[in-house]
Amino acid sequence: MGPLIAGETDSVDFHWANQATGCRYLVGVHDKKTGKTTIRPTPLHILTRDVKALKGQEPIAVSVLQRLEARAALGESFGTKKAKLAIKAQEQNKVDVSAMESVQDSSVRRLYDAVPAIGHPKQSWKSFSAREVNLYAVRCCRRSVVSIHGECKDVFQKETLLLTHMFALCLRVDDYATNAEIIAKDLSQSTQSQWITKLTVADLKRLGLPDSAAKTKHALLRVPLEFPQPRGKRRHG
Repeated sequence: MGPLIAGETDSVDFHWANQATGCRYLVGVHDKKTGKTTIRPTPLHILTRDVKALKGQEPIAVSVLQRLEARAALGESFGTKKAKLAIKAQEQNKVDVSAMESVQDSSVRRLYDAVPAIGHPKQSWKSFSAREVNLYAVRCCRRSVVSIHGECKDVFQKETLLLTHMFALCLRVDDYATNAEIIAKDLSQSTQSQWITKLTVADLKRLGLPDSAAKTKHALLRVPLEFPQPRGKRRHG
């Protein structure tokens, strides 16, 4: 280790240390009288300082906001024109969150007021009628039965029964002559049936329809009813 050199003032201590980095530093001295230059080796000393008033004190933590403010102050003082414009734009786009504190408090207050008290659920049961409670119990029982036995598989029979009642109502409303094309289009059904035909002149007159309605097929209910006969089996010779 090289020699140590120290200095002191009333407020600062100075320390020099010889840095042995493996390099040699030379200083040239030129004598004007003789015209000769002498090269002499010299040590390298790096200066460090300690402020006496700050000895024994831990450094104060600096927040990110303080760093940004200090950086902006340096930029305003020593920055270029482009850097100053960037700092100004950043200040304009800065969001003041202090204005949101009252809004946040009022929002939290509304949510807090909406939360029921601990004894509130006991009182809420009194507001329900016995009928609502019974209906809820029936739904729970039905859900349990369905989970055990499954839904009814006779869906096709229910669909046929529903369509039959619906067609009967349509015939009753339309004086037993319903526009089959409208119903077939709504239900995506076929209009091929022996009861679906075009209206005759007598039907148009009875229903009070214009002559243009004869082009539209209608489902007619005639009495006595004639159901389609089963097809006979073909003989194979």
